[in-house]
Amino acid sequence: MTSPSDPQWPGQQPPPGPGYGQQQGYGQAPQQQGPPPGYGQQPPPGYGQPPPGYGQPPPGYGQPPQGYGPPAAAGPKPEFTPDGLKRQYAQTQPPKQIHQAFLAVVGIIALNLVGTILSGILTAALFSGVAYGYGSGIGSMIGSLIVWVIVGAIGLWLGLQMRAGFNWARIVLAVLAGIGALANLFGVFGSFVIIAFVPLLGILTLVFALLTLALCIAILVLMFRPSQNNAYFH
Repeated sequence: MTSPSDPQWPGQQPPPGPGYGQQQGYGQAPQQQGPPPGYGQQPPPGYGQPPPGYGQPPPGYGQPPQGYGPPAAAGPKPEFTPDGLKRQYAQTQPPKQIHQAFLAVVGIIALNLVGTILSGILTAALFSGVAYGYGSGIGSMIGSLIVWVIVGAIGLWLGLQMRAGFNWARIVLAVLAGIGALANLFGVFGSFVIIAFVPLLGILTLVFALLTLALCIAILVLMFRPSQNNAYFH
């Protein structure tokens, strides 16, 4: 039988142990803890410094993407002086068809100059018996000749620029050749009317109209065919 002082006595708690009811360190300052390890020491090397390359543009920044070359240099310019035109003619090597188109332009200019002279002389001879006929024929020939010299000079310059590869000159010549083809087509039909009254002059007019018409068509074809020649123009 257990005694009342036995810890196993039911309904009683075991006696408190040593220091029971006392607060540990009561009235004393709490124990101070030291700084964590490494506190106050120098930071490791590189601490606080930006990573390498920070603030610098990435490689190639501000440069054109790969595959883009430097800006294209200014292309050739048209020539106006005789020396410049000679140099331009000697330095350019156009495709065969383009050079042939240029020769057709020269042929039209020469043909019209010769036709103007012949028609003027023939007109003066035919109407020499008419009052002021000879003088009016020569005067008309001189006036037409001056016009064709100016027109021929412009046409020759355009032909040289077309031969040098200027696309705008090709377009202008194409327009002029188209107009010339239509005009000479009407000239062919008109020559038959002249033949009925003045056969020699009408035949001369017919021949020159047919030749000029053929050259105008040749210019239009040669300047644009074959299509590979388009790459020559700029």
